[in-house]
Amino acid sequence: LTVSADITGPTNPGAHIGNGSPVATYVITADNYSNITWTIPVGATNVSGQGTTSISFNYPVGYTTGTISVTVDGNSPCGSITRTLNLTCDAPSAPVVSGPVNVCTYVGTGIPVTFTIAPDATVSSYTWTLPPNVNVVSGLGTGSLTVTFAPAFLNQINKQIRVTAANGCGVSAMTIHYLEAWIPARLGLIAGPTDACGYVGTSTEAVYSVAAVNQAESYNWVVPAGMNIVSGQGTTTLHVTIDNSFVTSALTVNAVNNCGTGNIRSLTVTRTLPGTPGVIAGPTNPCMFMPSLASPTGTEATYSVPRVGDNTYNWTLPSGAQLASHTQTATHDVITVTFDATFSSGSVSVTATNNCGTSISPRTLALNKLTPGTPSAIDVVSTQVCPSREYTYTLSSMPTNATSVVWTVPTGGTIVSGQGTSGITVSYDGTAIAGDVTATGNNGCGNSTTRSVAVKLPACPPAPKAPEFITGTQPTKATTKEQPQAELNVETLEVTVFPNPSTHAFKLVARSSDKVSKLQVRLLDNLGREHRRYVMMPGETLTLGSELKAGAYFVEVLQGTEKVTKRILKY
Repeated sequence: LTVSADITGPTNPGAHIGNGSPVATYVITADNYSNITWTIPVGATNVSGQGTTSISFNYPVGYTTGTISVTVDGNSPCGSITRTLNLTCDAPSAPVVSGPVNVCTYVGTGIPVTFTIAPDATVSSYTWTLPPNVNVVSGLGTGSLTVTFAPAFLNQINKQIRVTAANGCGVSAMTIHYLEAWIPARLGLIAGPTDACGYVGTSTEAVYSVAAVNQAESYNWVVPAGMNIVSGQGTTTLHVTIDNSFVTSALTVNAVNNCGTGNIRSLTVTRTLPGTPGVIAGPTNPCMFMPSLASPTGTEATYSVPRVGDNTYNWTLPSGAQLASHTQTATHDVITVTFDATFSSGSVSVTATNNCGTSISPRTLALNKLTPGTPSAIDVVSTQVCPSREYTYTLSSMPTNATSVVWTVPTGGTIVSGQGTSGITVSYDGTAIAGDVTATGNNGCGNSTTRSVAVKLPACPPAPKAPEFITGTQPTKATTKEQPQAELNVETLEVTVFPNPSTHAFKLVARSSDKVSKLQVRLLDNLGREHRRYVMMPGETLTLGSELKAGAYFVEVLQGTEKVTKRILKY
């Protein structure tokens, strides 16, 4: 014989007392039994299932506390087993009501609203008490009540729904569900563009929005003249277009429900002409761009202003100036301009334009014709000796406002390179040279004062004659007339540094009658401080000075008691 340890069924008989209540059902499981006997309260009604593993009945009215039991007899000789269940008759717990608190959405609409209580097996019925102007649709006595709210509900003080739960053992404590009639919560700020100029006269939609708030059923937007609602009225997001009649004004919004309206939010949208453009960046001396010796057709000058928003920019040029191009970058509006020889004076000006109009005041940049400044003193350096004499002539910098430098050299001199720049290389023939080297700055408006340096060079010595031989049937001995050796043999230390000046490196060549003794080379700054030291042999070429900054330096070459110092210029 086997019997379950417990009887299954309600231990609180409250919901099953009296004939009108649902019956209580109790169950036992058993195997190998011959008889089952249930012992239930005296006076129980609607009994069914005696002698089986499941019995149902209603408790008698007035029942409070007791037990039920079941005895299961096993097949002989297994004996019997009894199980008992203790019963306690308790009133239900206070019900918990679920449903809306703020009922503004439903007042006066006829829309049904349902309030519910979680199912409780110990409850046999519910008693609902409603305030005025709340009308029952269905559900009185149950755990689900549906009602509607009349318009007068808004103004009354009593807004409580009360409910108790009952069973055969008693009535629960009362639960009060408080109803409210709140207007919408306070709206936050309106988000959206405050400058109408990007939208005026276009089909582009401006979008304005507010964050949703509690108790709001809809959102009422009011837009000014010239602003047209495309979509979104009644929602938190409004799409509008703006036509040319719009002037600076505000749009507003407030949240609405059946109980009233919330606070009004407004946002001022302006229609403002563009401000004067920013400072014009660009050259003020057109002479640097007009046709000149360096550029017979002239060059383009570039002018720009910072961009603001979607503004466009309108440029005005003086007589003698022509617009070559007009472009925009991510940050600037840019034009390129050419100047011809007819330019005399004037200004470059620019205005900004957007959908709202054009800036009242233009931005201007005055232009002035400036001729070149006088060139600096001319620095002279010998780079090669007879018979192929070369010299460099160098200005410390390009003259101010000059596009080129025009050089002239005396008769017997030829400009090898550099014409038009701040330095030239000149070769001289072997004749005596006398005259001036001149430098004149030039731009599209004219020439500067001329700078000159005197040149006076003796004629190069003649080359040595070939040996004279005594003629006869058998040559015996060659004899030569004694002649100056000129540069055929080097009797002393001779040093050449080139190019000089240089923008990069210098090459040093040393020739000496002593072909075997090493040369000590020192690179010094203009204060005599040693920068670097080298060792080389006569006839070799040494490259040095690529690391030097711009300035004047000295190269000192020493062999035995012979010393030669050369000044070099680095640009």
